[in-house]
Amino acid sequence: MTGGPELFRGDKRMIYIFANGRRIQDYSLVQAFIYGTQGLFPNGTSPIGAVFVDIELLPFVNLWRIGKLNHQKSDIDWRRFGHEVEALCKRLGRNYYIKKDLRAAMEK
Repeated sequence: MTGGPELFRGDKRMIYIFANGRRIQDYSLVQAFIYGTQGLFPNGTSPIGAVFVDIELLPFVNLWRIGKLNHQKSDIDWRRFGHEVEALCKRLGRNYYIKKDLRAAMEK
């Protein structure tokens, strides 16, 4: 969810990402949120908003497509991320597909 176009800041301090009830502070996820709201806010500003994801409450998702963020510089350990998310999907009994870019990083 995001505030209206009248609610913005000159920095990214009011963007919050939560997964399974925990706050995540990751540059690439904040950037993804900003890219998703491009054109809604004045240039050079950032929206005020939050993203809430609860994997355990999304049983209606038929297939999880999991891959790396495209065109995004990041210090994410993709090998570790891939193995952890795959283990989580198996533990929760989710149908998933690991995209080629992430699978290659997992096999390094």
